[in-house]
Amino acid sequence: MTPEQYQQHVLGLLATTFPNEEFEGTPDPFVIKHGEAELGLQNLYALQTQKQFEPEERDAHIREHVWRILEALHLTQNASTPDWEEARGKLRVQFIRTENTSRAPVITFPFAGEVVVAIAIDLTHAYSYVSPANLEQWKVTEELAYEQALSNLEEASAGIQIHATEAPQLLLAIQTGDGYDAARLLLPATRKLAIEHLGEPCYAAVPNRDFLIMWSRSNPEEFQKLVRDQVRQDFGSQPYPLTSTVFAVTEAEVKPDVA
Repeated sequence: MTPEQYQQHVLGLLATTFPNEEFEGTPDPFVIKHGEAELGLQNLYALQTQKQFEPEERDAHIREHVWRILEALHLTQNASTPDWEEARGKLRVQFIRTENTSRAPVITFPFAGEVVVAIAIDLTHAYSYVSPANLEQWKVTEELAYEQALSNLEEASAGIQIHATEAPQLLLAIQTGDGYDAARLLLPATRKLAIEHLGEPCYAAVPNRDFLIMWSRSNPEEFQKLVRDQVRQDFGSQPYPLTSTVFAVTEAEVKPDVA
């Protein structure tokens, strides 16, 4: 694959992997653009040339490289943060891994192990994360910003598509691709629906940011193994990975399953 072909392959892959992000090529085949940011491809291309990865492994390297860059960009886009009256309706809760929070000061709330809750400012073509400086600028508390973000995501989630199956393999899955699917596990309405359909407690997993799966404890043992294996596989291969942990869910709380 020539550098020019490689750039076109990367652009096509990113268009399907990150449908809410915009990328474009440049005359330099080793550079693509995301807004004003330039993303280099030379190291990726050199690694591919050296290792001769199979297509699946090649694409996994590309996805991981780009999602880490995007996370860093989103963490540092606070320069254009709107004032509180404009921002309050754009806030959303979102899961991120703790390792990413070291790149910039970000307000976070504990969730489970390596996963924390951040507050995203959902802008037209991107998003950024709320920082302590934002709260100081807005003169609002962490708790108020969190409650506003949770309420906004609840409102934005009304009427979204939820995949559901019936017994003997009861499950619910959410994958809208808007960046907040996993975080919908935090919504009381989501947990209430899960309990009504799956029983209480039920299981849930958030292997990556753009996927939430919940299933019944009464499902057959073969299904239980299959879905847990798939969760581990998705965590290791999909963009924006979160955790392979399986959670026990009640209407009141979400906690790691220790059974």
